[in-house]
Amino acid sequence: PLHCTAVGKAIAAVLPEDRVRAILDADGMPRMTDATITDVDGYMRELEATRERGYALDNGENEPDGRCVAVLVSGLGLPVAISLSAPAARFTLDEVEGVADALRSVAEDLVEDLGGEPI
Repeated sequence: PLHCTAVGKAIAAVLPEDRVRAILDADGMPRMTDATITDVDGYMRELEATRERGYALDNGENEPDGRCVAVLVSGLGLPVAISLSAPAARFTLDEVEGVADALRSVAEDLVEDLGGEPI
């Protein structure tokens, strides 16, 4: 779901706000775990944080012990993101930045390999 996954947040962070609100209105924001963001304003704040960080984070929002980081694959003309997920016990918050950096590098290589134009 758009509201509780890192891939969903990475893509939503580059969509116009009215489009994000329309998707959330249509799909709802069901609680998947105790950490799931279930209000639109809270989600919009999370998208702003995603833009500032340059990556999206699902910190137990979709799966109780899950952690996922995702980055947008820009330059393909499609809403595409890549991610890495693992149990939170094996993927610590201290590792998130390094994984995000590695994912950004992979995303750049994908765009180049597919003939897109990196942004």
